Amino acid sequence: MFEEHHVRSATPEPLLALHNVCADVIEDGASQRLLHDVSFSLQPGRVVGLAGQSGSGKTLTCRSILQLLDPAIRINGSIRLRGDELNGMTEEQLRTIRGNDIGYIVQNPMNALVSVHTIGSQFVETIRTHARCSKKDALTLAVQALESVRLPDPPELLKRYPFELSGGMLQRVLIALTMCLSPSIVIADEPTTALDTINQYHVLEELERLRMNQDVAILLITHDLDVIAEMADEVIVMHEGRIVEHNDVLSIFNRPQHSYTQELLRSRLNE
Repeated sequence: MFEEHHVRSATPEPLLALHNVCADVIEDGASQRLLHDVSFSLQPGRVVGLAGQSGSGKTLTCRSILQLLDPAIRINGSIRLRGDELNGMTEEQLRTIRGNDIGYIVQNPMNALVSVHTIGSQFVETIRTHARCSKKDALTLAVQALESVRLPDPPELLKRYPFELSGGMLQRVLIALTMCLSPSIVIADEPTTALDTINQYHVLEELERLRMNQDVAILLITHDLDVIAEMADEVIVMHEGRIVEHNDVLSIFNRPQHSYTQELLRSRLNE
């Protein structure tokens, strides 16, 4: 039914490895566990799909990786980037990793862009925050990045404000901005939610090009199993903060083992 997306002769060392990651929220002196012993790894040029219904722990997992959590949430376990432990790093250390090493494409691009500033000013600020370059060089990089995701008339687009662009165009702008910083890992959190079919196709196409051309590892977080089937090499299914199944995409769709995975696939067929 589904074919293997990629065949590699040897398994490369993981760029990112999570081992027994737990998240606990502390309220009024009481602790409630939100993530339970989450373990997986990301390898260059591979797409890992993180699937599950709302509230399953998908976004919490990716925000744990980036250490972007409410202070009331405590993370335990190991999160290693090329062997370096992220859990417990200072905010200053993490700022150098976010964007440069790990790019983050959020579900709603309007949440990532400031409506009162032009696309160009936000490109320039982001690039110059992470790399030493002039404003002119940053603008050149911005134009090249927008051209690479095939958005029309990049110099003119840079003068526009986020609210002047469609959701699909904004999502491709975020992908272009991510590409400017050349991260080795991209976390894409529901990147196609609320987009029409044509814009979904364009966004997935750009993510595929990012993976193929730059050998980027992608953690694709979505409740949309059709997107998972299209993009992922392997699939992690989460339910109530736990990984209940982890396998290659072919096995997940053709031979699901866990009852929750089977339920998700039945729901997909009934839609």
